[in-house]
Amino acid sequence: MKVYRARIIVFAFTVLFVFPVVLRPQVPKAHRHLGGMPSMLKEIEPEFSFAEATLEKGFRTKNTVRNKNRTFEAFTLSGTRIFVKDLKSGKIFELKGLPFESRDFSDLAWANNQTLMFDRWVQPHYGNHYAVNVVKKKLTDVVPFPDEFMLKQK
Repeated sequence: MKVYRARIIVFAFTVLFVFPVVLRPQVPKAHRHLGGMPSMLKEIEPEFSFAEATLEKGFRTKNTVRNKNRTFEAFTLSGTRIFVKDLKSGKIFELKGLPFESRDFSDLAWANNQTLMFDRWVQPHYGNHYAVNVVKKKLTDVVPFPDEFMLKQK
């Protein structure tokens, strides 16, 4: 009886502590920024919009990424404009109201099937990391981060 009790306890601990860590969604490597700076969401969110857009035929996209369920696709045009295409409806949306409009977007990646993450460098050693829920059409986080050079200067 004690053997079964010990096995049940080991199984319960495994289910409670190991599986949640293994099954937790992983943040793409390009978006594991260091720095621990406070979020700028409150400052940027009022200007953010998810506007429906139409694009000319034959447009050239860059940095195209699809989510795992293949329901959304994100891409940039000329590096400075970012779009999300709903593959079910065919509608295209442009993400507008993000600061530093002349700067390029980089590292487009899906954190999960509804959260698009990307960066925009605002100066040579600092960038902003963005997270957007494309299903809710909502900006969920904006966090500034330094590059490795600036981290070493601290």
